[in-house]
Amino acid sequence: MRVYTYLKLARQSYYVPRFTHQRPPILLYYWDILRIFALQIDISYDIFMYHKRPREQARHYDIQWYRQTGVFYPEQLSSETPTVGVSANTWREYMDLIRKAAADRFISPELMTTADIDLLEIPGQRDVVDDRLAKLEELSTSMPTAELVVGTPEYHPDGIYNSLVIIKNGTRRILERKRTIFSSAEQGIFTASNTLQQRCTRTLSAVCADLVGYGMQYPQYPKLPQDTRAIHASCCWATPLEEGARYAAAPDEKRYTSTMTRTLDHLFAHYPQLQQVIVVDRTPPSTAIPPLNCVARRKTHNGIIGS
Repeated sequence: MRVYTYLKLARQSYYVPRFTHQRPPILLYYWDILRIFALQIDISYDIFMYHKRPREQARHYDIQWYRQTGVFYPEQLSSETPTVGVSANTWREYMDLIRKAAADRFISPELMTTADIDLLEIPGQRDVVDDRLAKLEELSTSMPTAELVVGTPEYHPDGIYNSLVIIKNGTRRILERKRTIFSSAEQGIFTASNTLQQRCTRTLSAVCADLVGYGMQYPQYPKLPQDTRAIHASCCWATPLEEGARYAAAPDEKRYTSTMTRTLDHLFAHYPQLQQVIVVDRTPPSTAIPPLNCVARRKTHNGIIGS
């Protein structure tokens, strides 16, 4: 209750004059301190940002939503590998979709190999995960030029990582490991990576909350590489980060869509080189909210967008 009061007072005092673009530096300073404090005590970032007083600002991007499971085909940047998003809420649905789609690169949601397994059961599901990855490796031999980017637990001697693997022509390698973990439930299962796994970052793969981390501009969170023009994000976005917590807002459409758009606002505002973000999402059985699949592209000038 004390934390909530502090946040409420900060939100009420965060006043921006109506006819100026300048913000009071002292209030901004204390607001940022409170935001860091909220993260340190495990207040979910999306819950915290949802209660923040909105500021009017010009949007740097256009967004197209794909609010259902299935395969969607985003418009590509000129230099990008033809890519599709494969949004599925269960493993069986994902396998059915992947067999019917056609592209050079397929992006799955976060933790796709355990989509129908409870989060707390993941540590004991290595055999199931290995079997599902083996099936994808076998499938990939029938489309040898395609790359399957798949969200999966990675069982490592150092711990379990929330990872993305890339499978091509029967072989598999680690593409990325999740670096930004907010919730205590996920922290109890997964190890956060402290290094970027990808060498080629012009098109960067990211895992869910890594999008938020890249946009936050604080020293403890990773920065987007300077050459990144596009982000492919594998997400399970509409998941309550703190089940049963007193301060956790109930899952609802407004909260999750506004958190996504705020995250995109920050990314496009902070990184002028960023041209596109593709989000491939799934939703767990605990919510009826449809997936937040979307493609955000920086607004063009005279119809030209950088590649």
